[in-house]
Amino acid sequence: ELPVVTNAIRARATDNLRKARVQLVLNQPFFASIILRRAIALDDAVPTAYVTPQGHITLGTGFTAEQTVAQTMFLLAHETMHYAMLHHMRVGHRNRRAANEAMDKVINDILVESGLTPPVTGIFQPGAAKYAWEELYVNPPKGDKGAGDGDGEGEGDYEAGNGFERQGGADGLHAQTDPHEQGLDAGADRATAGNVGEHPDAVH
Repeated sequence: ELPVVTNAIRARATDNLRKARVQLVLNQPFFASIILRRAIALDDAVPTAYVTPQGHITLGTGFTAEQTVAQTMFLLAHETMHYAMLHHMRVGHRNRRAANEAMDKVINDILVESGLTPPVTGIFQPGAAKYAWEELYVNPPKGDKGAGDGDGEGEGDYEAGNGFERQGGADGLHAQTDPHEQGLDAGADRATAGNVGEHPDAVH
């Protein structure tokens, strides 16, 4: 259950979003050039954030209020890169959760290398930026939630989860060293229910 969003929380989230957009223009013009063309909204019912295939970005009000301006910059760039890298079109019949995790690893490494500050929760794998997310994709074991019931890579009953967790481990990041030696992250079983009101093909 999401915490109640007060007027003070909503004001903080709005301020973070406004300042993050300005700072992206000043310090990260490449990402800003994409972000400024996207519709961005805050939603009290969204736990973290997501982007639709049309590039509409929705940020959870409470989640955004918890971030610094620098972390909000990262959050906006993260969702924008899902859209810019055509991730919605490339999932195919793969498991959505596992695909989103592989996408997150690539995007987050790109953003960290670009000097952006990540939220304290998320998935991070050093060196992932050198790969296409499909190269890092690992199909979940049979019977794993969202893995589907057959022998293929169907979605099962899984709906797109969150690109960022509300709670993390010791450092909040799931760091791994070699992109070809990992299975699914121990912390990969993030929220498995889709966000309220989101597009069914949204990614996080």
